[in-house]
Amino acid sequence: MPKVSLVLDDEDVEDADALVEDGEAASRSEAVRILIDRGREVEDLRTDLQHERARADDLQRQLAVLNEREDNVEELVERVEQETDLLADERQREREREAAGALTRLKWWAFGRDLDDADDE
Repeated sequence: MPKVSLVLDDEDVEDADALVEDGEAASRSEAVRILIDRGREVEDLRTDLQHERARADDLQRQLAVLNEREDNVEELVERVEQETDLLADERQREREREAAGALTRLKWWAFGRDLDDADDE
């Protein structure tokens, strides 16, 4: 390993000395290497965090698209149910029209059909 001389500020020396005192490093040199390695790890973690945040943003966008699609599907289901109900009502009126007598149909033709009257007959 090449030998290098460094000038450190007081805080960095205190950090290195603390590692030696805590038994994490055998010497100041080893403590400085540990601190440098930790700095690299911090940078790697920051990079990973940026990637994860970008991925989270992408997933949020995908979720928004899926939620919009789900809303559209729910809206379509409601429309289909309404159309189905309208068709069922129309079929019911057609059956009532077929079952009604000639006078009742004439009354409906002349005065309009009151759905309450149709239910009573």
